[in-house]
Amino acid sequence: MVQFQKLEARANDPTLESVRFLYEEFKPSCFMFMVYEVSRRIFLTGCLSMFVPDSISQIAIGLLGSLISYRVFSHYEPYVEEDDGVVSEVAQTELVLVFFYALMVFATDNLEQHDGVFSGKVFASLLVVLLASTLLIALWLIILANFSGDELRSCFVGSRRGLLDVGRALSGLVTPRSPKDGGGGDVPVEAGAVEAEAIARI
Repeated sequence: MVQFQKLEARANDPTLESVRFLYEEFKPSCFMFMVYEVSRRIFLTGCLSMFVPDSISQIAIGLLGSLISYRVFSHYEPYVEEDDGVVSEVAQTELVLVFFYALMVFATDNLEQHDGVFSGKVFASLLVVLLASTLLIALWLIILANFSGDELRSCFVGSRRGLLDVGRALSGLVTPRSPKDGGGGDVPVEAGAVEAEAIARI
């Protein structure tokens, strides 16, 4: 209740209009969180470039920074919207795993223990799926925010019925021969009849 009152008071304050974009997505208790967020991004881009490129220390510092960032976001939960918090948590987890993967690839390529697990195509494919997960989850949350459960259910049911109808129409392209026609095998039905039946079913 107190949180809601603070949000309402902040939203109705005209003196904050010029800086609203800096804090509006964060809770009142974390209104300066944008300072930390900008510092985090500078660290993960500019500061890491000061270390020797493609070195294990560069990867290790990046992994350490992403772990600290994950802990900060988990502790403070700064976002007003719960969906923003979910996307942020997925993105932070993804960042930690990317640095971990980079560390393991470096170790596999440069140390004597060449197990080949982290340098294989399968693990690389899993990393691509992982990188796409943030976008997919964000899209799913947008869909949930704009459509009710009943609308989504009816959409899935309609899609399923459409696929079943198409499957039935395609299965009608071939009809079994009768024993009078000379035994086993299938004969194609006339194209016009099948097409009319398929259109009628869809």
